[in-house]
Amino acid sequence: MSPKPANSLTFLRGGQAILNPVKSGDATVLDLKGGRQSGYSEGMTHPASVISVVALESRCGATARNLASILSRMRQAADAGATLVAFPEASLTGYCVDHAAQIGLRLNDPAIDEAREAARDLRLTALIGLVERSEDALFISQVACDAQGALHVFRKTHLGRREHAVFSPGDGLTVGEGRPCLGVGICYDMHFPEVASTLRARGAELIVSPHASPVKAGQRDEVWARYMPTRAYDNRVYVACCNASGTNGCGTVFASGVAVYDPDGTLVSGDFCAEETMVTAELTPRTYAGGKDFPQYRRPELYH
Repeated sequence: MSPKPANSLTFLRGGQAILNPVKSGDATVLDLKGGRQSGYSEGMTHPASVISVVALESRCGATARNLASILSRMRQAADAGATLVAFPEASLTGYCVDHAAQIGLRLNDPAIDEAREAARDLRLTALIGLVERSEDALFISQVACDAQGALHVFRKTHLGRREHAVFSPGDGLTVGEGRPCLGVGICYDMHFPEVASTLRARGAELIVSPHASPVKAGQRDEVWARYMPTRAYDNRVYVACCNASGTNGCGTVFASGVAVYDPDGTLVSGDFCAEETMVTAELTPRTYAGGKDFPQYRRPELYH
């Protein structure tokens, strides 16, 4: 296997004091306990990284069809030089609360194995959404298939109103360890400022936010503009968003949309058309001086 590029993403592993890894199949579900205590980085000081975010149409239960679309976009992202490509919430299974029990996949499903193999061959990390079925629960999850063929799982921690009756929430806010350090906030998670600030406190430099937001919930350029730039600016991180597109085949039409905001809260790349789309952006090294690096001056002892 070819060596991994210097700026590829890697992830926290077991054996470190702040981790309590829980095995599910052959994947690692990272349950972060506490977080990093080493203070804040002064912005990104490593080489620039390239990421792609995708708005994709996924049909409920059409795993083979959805996977083919994902693999095609993974190849396109690799051709564009990306070391990370992010897909919408439940992009592999399709998003449908009413049929979640029927479309859920276990983490050792052959479709996930195929995505892992492709990520390894393309030497990138693919962040793919699915309805995850465990032994006794359903989760809304994003699996990170990394450039070494390993699998890591991020679970949605804040469920929407209709989701509570069907899904279980994740119980940890996890981050990766690499360049850039990755955090994930799935859709509704990002409406809670504490999620982004906790991920930042644990070292995140990039927060990816996959969505499955329907047209009736509003156009993404207008809705995201209300809070995503704030999450980026206040926490001095990049925020990358991707929404489901088209129809799920069960009566829901999604609003599409992709966006990347820099640590100043500026939209550096985006496409808010109603169709499937992908944008690629370079995350450049940043240094923040003095009072502009707000997280450095947090006083968490006052917040609880």
